[in-house]
This record gives sequence, C-alpha cells and structure tokens, in this order.
Amino acid sequence: MKHLKTHLQVTTRLLAIASVISAIAAGPALAQKAALVKNTDEPGRVPYEANAVFTTATCESGCSNFLSNGTSVLFDLPAVPAGKRLIIKSVSGLLPSSGPGHVIAFQTAHTLSLQFKWIFWGPFYDDFGAVGFSVQNTFITYGPGESPHVAVSLPNPVNGVDASVAVEGYLIDATN
Repeated sequence: MKHLKTHLQVTTRLLAIASVISAIAAGPALAQKAALVKNTDEPGRVPYEANAVFTTATCESGCSNFLSNGTSVLFDLPAVPAGKRLIIKSVSGLLPSSGPGHVIAFQTAHTLSLQFKWIFWGPFYDDFGAVGFSVQNTFITYGPGESPHVAVSLPNPVNGVDASVAVEGYLIDATN
C-alpha cells in the first residue's frame, strides 16, 4: 500500500512538471483573427441619389450640360466618382406636359440621338396638368468618371414650369 501511495505521488508530480514545461514551451496562446471581408457589391453600402430640376429653357439645380430644342431636353447628372461604378435602381419624376408621347431615356452619350442605355415610354400618370412617373427595379450602369446622360421628351410642354427627374441607386467598386 505504501508503494502504491508513493507511486501516485510521483506520478502526480511528474504530470505537474510536464504541464509546466509544456506551457512554457508552447508560449502564449495566439488568438486567431477573423478574416476581413469586404462585400463590394452590397447595394446599401454606398447609396446614390440625384435630383435634377429644370424647365424647357434651363437647368435649375442638380444637372449640367443642359440642351433643349423646346420639346426635348438633355442634361447630365453628377459624374460617378473615380474608382466607383453607379447602379441606378429607380427613376421617378414629374414633367410639366400633357398628352401622349412622353419619353425619358438614359443615353450612352450626351447627344439627342437614339443611343439608349434605358428608355421609358410609360405609363405616366396625370397629376393636375403634369405627368408623373416612377419606375422601380431598373438596372442602368455608368462607370468611373461618366456622367449619366438623361434625355426627356415633352410633347406639349408648359413653358417656365419646373420639371424634375430623380434617380436612386448605389455605388460599387469599379475594380470588380
């Protein structure tokens, strides 16, 4: 019995010494760091919104490079920042005009032509002498440094009355 007791004490001491040696030899425990992940295509990451207010004669705010021939206008929205790509997901507006023939288009170039990225022929709704529109789930893209070119056809314009076009979307990294 005495022999068993001595054996247990020696074994316990050896285990304690082995634990201390292994703790010293292993060094401090290194915690793993989480991998940093960047979801560059997440729609809500960098939201984008632009609102242009204009008449058939001039741009009042939010637009540049304004051209008009009396029944059609063309203007640019602010340029896409360097290193980003713009994804336009909705377009809406109010146009001071009546009758059929309204068109709103996003173009590939700043010219009154048929170079469309996206075009909307209607339906438009009547709003007390003006026509309105709202289009959700669009997919219009512009690259770094590009300005969205917007063309609007107003078949029976009410001169001197403000019109507006608003776009919403988001910016993603252009390197993808």
